[in-house]
Amino acid sequence: MTSLPRFTCAVLFAAALLGAGTCSGVEASAQTNSTRRLVPPKKTASKTKKKTASAKSRGASSASAKHAKSTKVAPSKTKRHHGPPLTAYRTGHGDSGVGTTKVPAPYTAPAPLPSVATGPAPITPSSLPGRIEFPEHLDHFFARLKDEESGDNQQTIRILQFGDSHTAADMFTGRMRSLFQQRFGNGGAGFTYAGHPFAGYRILGTSRAQSSGWIDEGVHFTKIVNTELGLGGVANTSTHAGDSIGLDAPCALLQVQYLNQPDGGSFSVTEDGRELGHVSTDNPVSAETFESPCTSSSESGLIHHFQVVADSGRPVRLFGTVTERPGTTYEALGLNGAEAALMLRWDQPIFTSYLKQRDPSLIVLAYGTNEASNHNWTYESYSEVMGKIVDMLHATVPDASILVVGPPDRSLRVGRRRSAHWQTFAATVHISDAQRDVCRTHDCAFWDWRARMGGLGSMNRWATEGLAQQDHTHFTSAGYIQLADLFYSDIIGAYEVWKGLHPAVPRTVSSAARQP
Repeated sequence: MTSLPRFTCAVLFAAALLGAGTCSGVEASAQTNSTRRLVPPKKTASKTKKKTASAKSRGASSASAKHAKSTKVAPSKTKRHHGPPLTAYRTGHGDSGVGTTKVPAPYTAPAPLPSVATGPAPITPSSLPGRIEFPEHLDHFFARLKDEESGDNQQTIRILQFGDSHTAADMFTGRMRSLFQQRFGNGGAGFTYAGHPFAGYRILGTSRAQSSGWIDEGVHFTKIVNTELGLGGVANTSTHAGDSIGLDAPCALLQVQYLNQPDGGSFSVTEDGRELGHVSTDNPVSAETFESPCTSSSESGLIHHFQVVADSGRPVRLFGTVTERPGTTYEALGLNGAEAALMLRWDQPIFTSYLKQRDPSLIVLAYGTNEASNHNWTYESYSEVMGKIVDMLHATVPDASILVVGPPDRSLRVGRRRSAHWQTFAATVHISDAQRDVCRTHDCAFWDWRARMGGLGSMNRWATEGLAQQDHTHFTSAGYIQLADLFYSDIIGAYEVWKGLHPAVPRTVSSAARQP
């Protein structure tokens, strides 16, 4: 199987930042085999030859007639489909759109779907099917939100979303961050990767810089050599004195996550030109964190300029930074082309130590786009891996709620020239089914992104309306914002129901406290 250069996905990602496109999802009929393959068997297509041009006329010369009879049109290279539309499957990496198209047998089209709003008009929560499934598993998270609203909690409520390019773009997650912080307080950006680990990386509300000497690891995850990666599966390594990474963000607390290692180098941390500390990493291997309060009030919203500078010429390995304050964070830990199973390849002691340190109230797992295009996954094997991931997260941070987000609808362009058309991506439904079933048995909530878009074939409508990109996999900025609005409204809808079932207990003052 061939693959495009790594920068291809980055180009699509950059297009998303400019508001180029949208995504869609797929329905598929249930399979009868005991093992549900995500890619159907190959279908062969016979080539037909068309005869053209008989003798021009009886009055033509015999030579011309002979030539006309022998003339034939070249065999058609375009697969022609008859009857109902077909559902296309794609093998390869979903985010890059690379792979081989395979077309299964025709299926019977389902009933018409609800329409998606056009133009600038928002999609109202009541207009589409969906909602949060198994919301009882969000109890811990809802309790933290309630404490924050009542004023009983002056800490930071952290929401961590792990995912693929839909997360990495920080358009969906950036909108979620804005919505949560408007109601539950601005807790800052939270965790972010150090510098610019991949093209187009950004976190709304911050800006960053990185000198040319750093080596980014973890982003090319098909060739991971050193698994000593951080909370988001990325590390930045420098071996040159003077290499620097910059970050501009508001905060009350700054953290720099790094690796201790024998013969490790050292680095300095400054805030607005003032040195906050100098760190040596020449120690036994361990995941460590440099921490310092920000110099000015967290209420002022002042943007601080932080800089981390390697100064020894020996290896310095950074995992990321944290800028936060009391309130709520919504942290984007996404990698282009990632699958959920990637989390199990990271050094688990390092990953789990940082996850415990972050102490999230909610973990969102937003994978599935790339798994649906990977023919190596079956329903059974993917369910097993997702179960392991959820169990690992529960064991590491037992007080955190987990919410799995299913893959969005998606379409694939098949055929050539006049016969070219977009077909729904059927394997997505099997990934979504596996995720839902894991949530049912492993104590996590589920949100069906594909259904919330409108179900089967909805991606084509989103692309036509300018809410999805022309790859029919990723969304435009407007599309991500509408999807985030739907996701947020469904979470808050479930939260309001939960509050109705858990009324606030009136505060009472003891008689001893009332005495003068």
